[in-house]
Amino acid sequence: MEEKSIAMEIVQELKVQNERLSKANERLSRIIKYLLILCIILIIIGFGSNIAWLVYESQYEYVTTDTITTAQDINDADLDNTSIIQY
Repeated sequence: MEEKSIAMEIVQELKVQNERLSKANERLSRIIKYLLILCIILIIIGFGSNIAWLVYESQYEYVTTDTITTAQDINDADLDNTSIIQY
């Protein structure tokens, strides 16, 4: 009789532990789900901020100009930006 009661206590304890593990597993699943949703939201925010920056930068027009400067002849020297001084 005593062996049956010990076996019943072990079975009862295993059932309690199984319920605790089941609840912990459910909690862990919810946490993982929330973290996955958070990661997706952060990725979307990152893309959104990059798009907003591109839109902001595209409203300005960048103008580039090329200027060529030449110097006056000093002592019979030809001087400009593309050639070597010739005497």
